[in-house]
Amino acid sequence: MKNLILTVLVTLAGMLFSLAKTNDLNTDPLNKLNSGHEETAVLIIPDTLRAPDEVFIGYLRKNWDDIHDVIMRYHCDDPALKGMVMINMNWVQGKLASAEVSENTTGDTTFGVALISAMKQWDIPGLESGWSSTLPIKTTIKGSDDPDFDQYGILTGKVTDADGQAVPGATIVLHASGNDGKQDITTYTNREGIYILTLIPPGTWQVQCSKQGVETVTTGNITVQKGEHIKKYISM
Repeated sequence: MKNLILTVLVTLAGMLFSLAKTNDLNTDPLNKLNSGHEETAVLIIPDTLRAPDEVFIGYLRKNWDDIHDVIMRYHCDDPALKGMVMINMNWVQGKLASAEVSENTTGDTTFGVALISAMKQWDIPGLESGWSSTLPIKTTIKGSDDPDFDQYGILTGKVTDADGQAVPGATIVLHASGNDGKQDITTYTNREGIYILTLIPPGTWQVQCSKQGVETVTTGNITVQKGEHIKKYISM
C-alpha cells in the first residue's frame, strides 16, 4: 500500500535502536499503530540496555498511537512535514517531569511541543526512579524520496459524525471514476478521525467512507492534479 511510513530512532543510554512501522491489514484498524498503514515492528535492542530503558521502550511500543496521532494531525495540514525532532526527557515517578526540544529540522516549531504534550499524558508503570534520555523522532511521508513523487497527488482529511465528533476506524476507499484501469486506494481513519492518502495518480476520483453500523458516504468527483494536496472533510 502506498501510504505513510514512520520511523522512530531512539537513543537510550548511548545505544541506538530503530522502531519502524510497516503494514498488516488483517488486524483491527484501531489496533494498527499506523492507522491502516503498515505496522510491522523492526526493533534492534542492544543487550546492555538498563532496566528503565527497557520499560520506556515497551511503553513506547504499546502507546505509539499517541505519538502517531500527533504526526497524522500535522501531516493532514502539511504533508511536506519531514525531518527529525530531538526531545530531551526527564522522567520522575513514571511521569514526564520536564522536556525540551533540542533540535527540530521539520521547520515547524510547534511539532516538537505537540509531541511533548502527548507524552505528558503518560504514566509509565515500572519507571518509578528518576530517568533521563533523548528521544529522536523522525517522520516523513512514504514515497517522498521517489523522484516522481511530485507527479502524484495527496488527499488528507477528517471524518466526523452528525455531532461533529471524530469517527475512528472508518474505511476510506478512493475509487477512480470511469474505466481507466486505476486501482482503488484504501486506508483507515485514526483515533482522531484523520486519514491520509499519498501517491495518488492524477485523475478523477470518488471517496467512499464506511464504518459498520453507519450509512456509507460517497463523495462527488474530485480531480487530483499532480503535485496537489487536497483536503476533504467527510460527515457521516
